[in-house]
Amino acid sequence: TDRDETSVELCQHNIDVNAKKGAAATAVSKQLSWGDADAANEILIANNSAADDNQLVLFDTILGADIVYPDTSVVALTALFQTVSTCLKPVDGKFILSFVDRDFHVSSQRFIDAASHAGYRIGHVAQHTFVPDVSRFETVNVN
Repeated sequence: TDRDETSVELCQHNIDVNAKKGAAATAVSKQLSWGDADAANEILIANNSAADDNQLVLFDTILGADIVYPDTSVVALTALFQTVSTCLKPVDGKFILSFVDRDFHVSSQRFIDAASHAGYRIGHVAQHTFVPDVSRFETVNVN
């Protein structure tokens, strides 16, 4: 969210709207700065209010969208993976990240290197597998 409270609120609104439509899963939108272990633990504690044995239950999935940019440093990426490691289940957990390559794969490679260094395995999903081919749609003139 770039620490933008409005983005967090909008995300929570979208979660709430989808929950009213019968979505099975529960979700919550929270602001979290990479590398802030105290804030990450607070989120885990809030999420685990009913957990047994005072042991934190970690997240199955963490989503990140458009959070890697050409100026994202190795230090920032290291902090990102520290935060993900704090919050994500270590065995079956999935960290799903989507971003647009804006610098001819330089930031992609920096991200892959940081992920590998942190012990993560990378999978790539080709854009054509999830973006519709707009050339197949009919064009309608609305004038």
